[in-house]
Amino acid sequence: MLVKLVAELHGRGCEFAVVSMLDAGTQGARLRELGVPVEELHVHRPAALFGSLPRLRRAVHRFSPDVIQGWMYHGNLAATIAQRLASSPIRLVWGVRQTFYGMSHERPLTRLVIRANAALSAVPERVVYNSSLSLRQHVDAGFRADRAMLIPNGFDTTLFRPDPAARLAKRRELRIDEGAEVVGLVARYHPMKDHAGFLHAAQMVARRRPGVVFVLAGAGVSCGNKELREQIAAAGLHQQVRLLGEVADTSRLFPALDITVLSSAWGEAFPNVLGESLACAVPCVSTDVGDAADIIGEAGRVVPRSSPDRLAAAILDLLDMGAEGRGVLGAAGRRRVEERFSMPAVARQYVALYRGETPGAA
Repeated sequence: MLVKLVAELHGRGCEFAVVSMLDAGTQGARLRELGVPVEELHVHRPAALFGSLPRLRRAVHRFSPDVIQGWMYHGNLAATIAQRLASSPIRLVWGVRQTFYGMSHERPLTRLVIRANAALSAVPERVVYNSSLSLRQHVDAGFRADRAMLIPNGFDTTLFRPDPAARLAKRRELRIDEGAEVVGLVARYHPMKDHAGFLHAAQMVARRRPGVVFVLAGAGVSCGNKELREQIAAAGLHQQVRLLGEVADTSRLFPALDITVLSSAWGEAFPNVLGESLACAVPCVSTDVGDAADIIGEAGRVVPRSSPDRLAAAILDLLDMGAEGRGVLGAAGRRRVEERFSMPAVARQYVALYRGETPGAA
């Protein structure tokens, strides 16, 4: 979402520089292609943050921003430090990009960072949430309600669109028959994404429809992931699963799918993969996380979290519809994205935020 926002606005009334707490990865490469300066701090351990402060200070002085925006919990703290390191007053806004189902789901260090965010949440002018559920949860957890505002994620419907040529090319690349039924999961390998639950559901789907192909993509979702390979083998799915790793150009991947699945158990706020898939007219099955139900509407199915049997039933429901039935759902999904979550409309809300023209807090 950060890359999409920068791509929409950079050089059109806004100029951006990005500081990555870790390594910027493929997203950093895309930002640099847009002409955006990217600084990588490589803060892989808490103690490394102190050593990175001179570089953070130099980055702020070099760019001399009007606004510093934090992006997620750790980024919010770094943005607050960066504001204090500046030699002149700079406006500060934060961004919260996930839902919050309690500290038990977070690692010990992340718990401390979340508590620090809550304690300092009066410092920024605004705390921007990308889902209504996330906003409510964080206010309940102690974040300041008078700073909260909602800006949903936006989607480029010219890039993410139905594309028969991309569908055919990607299927040939993956050695998948044109007529095969393909179910995809695009998510980094992390416990919150619940790949184990997805594979359990996939096993149940495969018993009913042995010809289905499951395409998994995302950071850590590759043949080099021994744990994931073992889960696939245990489910008896090694012939039906394609592992793609991190995919930079998902606009070519989604059209190749018949159904996109989000199996997350917690942590999602406004899942980009759902909006991108629907923009490509590919219906979705998702667990009930974040604003998934509001994004999907009538263009798919939403099931309880951590319920592989319900997830499998929903996938089978859409497969049983056939291509024509899924096409109706997909068309409705694309209309929904165009009407409610277009990137230009969302970008305008960020411009108003940066200019200090935003309405009162949520």
